[in-house]
Formats: sequence, structure tokens, C-alpha cells
Amino acid sequence: MIRMAINLFPLLLLSFSFSCTSHQINAVQESAANPQTNDTLVKYVDDWKKDSVGCLKLRTREKGETIIRFLKKDSVITKATLYQNLGTPNEVQENNDNFVLIYYFDCLCKDGSLVKDADKCYAKFYTKSALFTDVDFICE
Repeated sequence: MIRMAINLFPLLLLSFSFSCTSHQINAVQESAANPQTNDTLVKYVDDWKKDSVGCLKLRTREKGETIIRFLKKDSVITKATLYQNLGTPNEVQENNDNFVLIYYFDCLCKDGSLVKDADKCYAKFYTKSALFTDVDFICE
């Protein structure tokens, strides 16, 4: 029995080392395929804030979704967290303790301003009791 345990020990050790290596390789592959690191978040947040009316084409649906997805990993998203990461909204709709923060993106602009009556896209971030509940991306 002891001899069998001694013979199996190197096998178990070898198996364990490959198991750990496999997890590391998967983590690296996942990171390369889905680059949502802190650096990516910082860049996306900076781009989102720079493009205050969507004329620079830095705000995109992908960036908005990525920011929200990243923030959800860390904690509950509050209205204050949205302001901190998305900047000042272009519009705010309020109904009791429900807020909708509206951010324009991918808009038709002339000289850095929205073209009146032109189609535009916007992201609507919904909060209830100061907590983020949902987001819609709309183009019309």
C-alpha cells in the first residue's frame, strides 16, 4: 500500500502541475480574446467623457456596454458611479426616485454641434432609488 502511494505521488504531482498550467493558459487566452482590463476601462471611460455630444465618434454602444459590464463585476452600480464613469449626461429625465441618464453617441454633427433634426443615437441608463437597473441603446 505504501509502495503504491509512493509510486502514485509523482503522477499526482505531474497532473497537478499541468492542471495549473492549463488554467493559466485559459486565463491568458480569455484575456487576449476579451481585453477588458483596467487599462481598457480607463481608456473607454476617457473616450466616453471626451465625446460629450457624440460628434467625435468616440462614444459607441460597445464602449458603453463594456463599461457597464466591467462596473458590474466590482459592485452594485449607483447613479453616482454612472456620473463618475460616464460624465455629465446630455439629458436627465426624472420621475420620483427614477432617473434616466441620456448620453448621445454616433451623432451627425457640424462644427462640433448636433445637426438639428438629424438622426442620432443615444444610450439611456436607468436608475431606481439611485441604483442602476438597465441600459438601452437607441438610434433614430
